[in-house]
Amino acid sequence: MEDDRDRLIVIAAGYSGPMQRFLDSNSGLRSRFTTINFTPYTADQLVQIAAVRTLLERASRHRDARLFVDPRAETPGTAELTRITGTDVHAAADEIVRPRRCCEPVGLLNTED
Repeated sequence: MEDDRDRLIVIAAGYSGPMQRFLDSNSGLRSRFTTINFTPYTADQLVQIAAVRTLLERASRHRDARLFVDPRAETPGTAELTRITGTDVHAAADEIVRPRRCCEPVGLLNTED
């Protein structure tokens, strides 16, 4: 690291206690790192993060179903595999707001959406 210090960036991240022990483990470490402390998330913020993550995960599932519903279709490209449409997000939100019961039939997505 020392030989490439002008070209190298090292990021070490973790909770305050373990990071302090890491920096104290070697007398030369502390002088080589700039410390940035972030405010911990509140419970409400964690709930919001979880809600957004759930929405995006379910939207991704809807995207995958939309792309792979027709086995004769061409294999989707990178752009299609990494893009979530408004239709995917709306379907995911509907699923979260109105969850199906365990035995309700699941309809196929309209391939024209």
